This record gives sequence, structure tokens and C-alpha cells, in this order.
Amino acid sequence: MKIIGITGYIGSGKSTVSKIFKERGFPYFDSDSYVAELNSHKKVIAEIQQYFPQSIINGKLNKNILKEILFKDYEKNIVVLESIYFPFVVDKIKKLIFTSKILCRKFLLLEVPLLFESKINELCDITILVKCKKETQIARVMNRSKIDMADLTKIMNKQYLANYESKLFNYIIDTDNSVENIKEEVIKIIKEIKGE
Repeated sequence: MKIIGITGYIGSGKSTVSKIFKERGFPYFDSDSYVAELNSHKKVIAEIQQYFPQSIINGKLNKNILKEILFKDYEKNIVVLESIYFPFVVDKIKKLIFTSKILCRKFLLLEVPLLFESKINELCDITILVKCKKETQIARVMNRSKIDMADLTKIMNKQYLANYESKLFNYIIDTDNSVENIKEEVIKIIKEIKGE
């Protein structure tokens, strides 16, 4: 079984690329969606309450309050949050890999923004970097999210420290191209991965 890891900065177009893989039958795991599910997990809530007690109201996570707290000291608080979520995400992925092997699946696609920081890349046979120009990133995120530029800048500056461009990837996909060109490039990669 080949495990494919997709990563990239916020707004780089990871989901667009993953969607093309999914449309061609690749089993797919999105770590961001899983993290959203974890927000109602009792163990996660207990850990968040330990560090950010104001964000837990009547035993439930108030995401708006957590967001306010997060951006007051982003560099410090995001590290704490990542340390809470990471173990659950890694555990989930390892279980998925185990299950996929039992089911004799040929491929498993993992979309993980923090692919290298979480060391998930070490479980992958193939890694793909999705990238675009900074202006494209900003435009995409501002169009889809309720976030102000100051907060987005904090996220981007933290992510840039990962310096993905210095890492060794099997493939790099530039999503500044047209949707048609991106699709053509991804389909070409899929054929190579399948050995067609």
C-alpha cells in the first residue's frame, strides 16, 4: 500500500488537489476535519480546559472564545493547542493505515497541514507539497474565512517557519495555475503513482 501525504501552507490549495485524488477513488483523510471532530471529544476538552479554562462553558468548547485567546499570544498558544491535538491525529492516522492494510487498499491519501511537524511524513511513501504565491494565499483565505489580516499574518508567519520549500517532496504542485492545469498535473501524478 502506498501512503500519500499532502501538505502546504494555509490557502495553498490542498483541498482542491485532494478533491481530484478523491474523485479518482483514493481513500482520503483530512486532518483539519478530524480536529474539528475532536473539539467535542471529552479528553480533548479536558486538556483544553487545563490550559484555556475560559474557553470551556458548561463542558463544551466555545470556539469563538478559544480563537480570541489563541490570537492574544499566537506563537505560544498555537504550540499548546498543537500539542493537545497532535497525539490524537497521529493515533487516528496509524489506525487508518492499519485498517487500510487489512482491507488490502492500494492507496491512502493523508491531507495534513503539519505533515513534517507531526512526523506523519515518516509514515508516507510519497509526499506532495501544494503551493502558491503569497498574494493568492491571502486572497483565498480572506474570501472564505472570517479572519482579519492581522490574525492571518500571525498564522502565515508561524507556518513559514516550517520552511516547507527546504524539505524533500516527491511532487510539488503550483496552484496559481488554472483549475484545468491543476487537474491535468494531478492526473499526471496519479498515473505515475499507479504506474500507468
